[in-house]
Amino acid sequence: MDILGHVSAYFAAVETQGCSTLHLHLLLYLFNTLISDEMAELLKDPDFRDHITDYICTNLHAYLLGLESADSIKKIPVEKDIAYSRPPNPYSPHYEEESKDF
Repeated sequence: MDILGHVSAYFAAVETQGCSTLHLHLLLYLFNTLISDEMAELLKDPDFRDHITDYICTNLHAYLLGLESADSIKKIPVEKDIAYSRPPNPYSPHYEEESKDF
């Protein structure tokens, strides 16, 4: 049993943003939990939000070699034209040409 209830399943995906920083999308399936209106009401309470924040900070961690601090992250060169962050738009009228140039 956790702060949100008993987790029965979850799905997560990590994506990169345009500036190549990672972010997480997470979907939790919970047993016997509050309905969304009740949870929305609880989230209006600053104490409950602090409790949720503390739980997340205590239980969710990541470590990536070379990304130990804000300074080490700032030292990463920015590459705006790399394939995984800026692929050609497949709906562009010039997609074939843009793909070849890319």
